[in-house]
Amino acid sequence: MQVCASLWATLTGGTGNGGITLTGAKVGDIVALVYRFGSSSQGGLEYYYETTISVAGQIQQINSQDLSGLTIGVLLLRPITTT
Repeated sequence: MQVCASLWATLTGGTGNGGITLTGAKVGDIVALVYRFGSSSQGGLEYYYETTISVAGQIQQINSQDLSGLTIGVLLLRPITTT
């Protein structure tokens, strides 16, 4: 049987391509939602970030746009295999 654990975290966007600290993220976690808070244009930012965590403790911003002024929520899903 396969189930998922989830992790919700809040972070500040980066200034361009590269890693941003995301405490608790593990390689292979699925990035299910990336959401912008605190603005009149709240909403999804999934296309700015990797879809699967590739570096433990980080999420990779894959777009060169400066998002450093944004508060961003991230929902990760972690597949767990049970027997």
